[in-house]
Amino acid sequence: MRFVMRLSTIGCIITTSSFCQTSFASAVKSSESVLFQGRLLEDGCSNNPLDPNSDVGAQMSSSLFSSYENKLYLPTKSDPCNGMTLHWKIIDSSKIQIGVTVKSNSQGWVGIGFSETGGMKGADIVYYEAATNKLVDAHVGDSYAMPMKDQLSQDWSLLSSNTSDDGYISFEAERDLIVAAAPGHEDHNIVNDSSVWVANHRIIGAWGSGTTISYHNKNVVQGTVQLFSDDDGNSAGNAHANFLADMEQRSDGHVVLKLSDYQVPSD
Repeated sequence: MRFVMRLSTIGCIITTSSFCQTSFASAVKSSESVLFQGRLLEDGCSNNPLDPNSDVGAQMSSSLFSSYENKLYLPTKSDPCNGMTLHWKIIDSSKIQIGVTVKSNSQGWVGIGFSETGGMKGADIVYYEAATNKLVDAHVGDSYAMPMKDQLSQDWSLLSSNTSDDGYISFEAERDLIVAAAPGHEDHNIVNDSSVWVANHRIIGAWGSGTTISYHNKNVVQGTVQLFSDDDGNSAGNAHANFLADMEQRSDGHVVLKLSDYQVPSD
């Protein structure tokens, strides 16, 4: 396996110009995306049906969520060939629609969440149970526990769902971007993250084969995603690619550091 790191020299060590401030903010904003995008995928995943960038995955993506421009594959830490496909779009700057696909079984469940910390604690969750075709708006408190159903309001609406004989589960849902106006609301607002001064959204996901939501075991993913396109036309989703494109224009140059055949420790 190979690990590649790219460093751009931006000459901002002792200056406080607006360019350097913006570049630094962009670097900080994309730092977690660098780690995510740098995750190595094994050669055996080249035709992963869940990865919309593969030929097989593109066909599945098109058949299930053809109207979505933004799509991303989030692999698990334990197996890069196993993961979650996320599709999304922003509607009239007021709503978000998502489409989620995993491989489990036709009676399983899948959940996705927005987390300020990047973990389960305090996360805003929505999950789908295929056995009953039920969508639940939920949240997690300050502990590692099963998501609790929101009592104040159920803000997610199920738009469509699909299961296949070979174990793939998909669902499509919608909610308002801004819902947490009242104190004590159980949901997180989904804000415009296109500016370099606004942090990208941290996404978590999990799924299982049981008929109701339960412990996910190794079926869990994490990622940092830019949900909104920026004013320069850079696409949502790949914040790391946007950062590299920006640095390509602004920096004096770059250097590539590469280790060939480096074995990543398993523990």
